[in-house]
Amino acid sequence: MPLKRLFRGAVVAGYIAFAAYWFLPYTYTFWAPEESSLLSYSGYGASLQLPNIVGNFIFAVWTILALGLFYFYRIARSGLIAFILINFLLIPFNGVSVETGVGSLLLGVTQVLDGVIMAMAFYSPLADEFR
Repeated sequence: MPLKRLFRGAVVAGYIAFAAYWFLPYTYTFWAPEESSLLSYSGYGASLQLPNIVGNFIFAVWTILALGLFYFYRIARSGLIAFILINFLLIPFNGVSVETGVGSLLLGVTQVLDGVIMAMAFYSPLADEFR
């Protein structure tokens, strides 16, 4: 499989996993009442309360970055690093984290694929493809 196709596949798979993780809370109403109650505690005690529009902005930024990476735009590589770093630095302010097994799986897949994407974008022959 050519390297470009593998890279683009990783970008698409990473985006799908991120989108599935992002929309997972909308399924919580279908869970048992006890589980829904526990899942509602996610974010409890957060020292940084962000409005919902910020969450939508984060999803939009990842969508734009994924498109940029898919078409090999250099700014998307740098944007991915900034995006991951900012999200990583915000973790301590998020409060309690309550996840489902599916959520943990999707988050783990997203993180691994982000690493694969970064490695391929910066440390492979594909690094020269970015314009």
